[in-house]
Amino acid sequence: MSLSALRDEATIAHESPLSAPSGYGGTIRVLLQDEGGGRVEAFGVGVSRCLSVVYLTDAQPGFPERLQIAVGDIMHSLEIPSIDARSRREHF
Repeated sequence: MSLSALRDEATIAHESPLSAPSGYGGTIRVLLQDEGGGRVEAFGVGVSRCLSVVYLTDAQPGFPERLQIAVGDIMHSLEIPSIDARSRREHF
């Protein structure tokens, strides 16, 4: 997807601290598009690492609920396995 979706004049409807994943600090923002729909952006930093998660939804019915789920259920439950855990992962 093009970065142009992230470079618009959306209105910030909500902003709160990023509480997950462990070891990161940052911000979650909910932005609403003038034509409907919106996105949730989570940006965080940790020691020698950074995190960016973006959830987009269009103006179809139910988009406010989808944004709420993205903030309440997805963004606050993010987990990133440690490097050791990733190196032990089975390869296909």
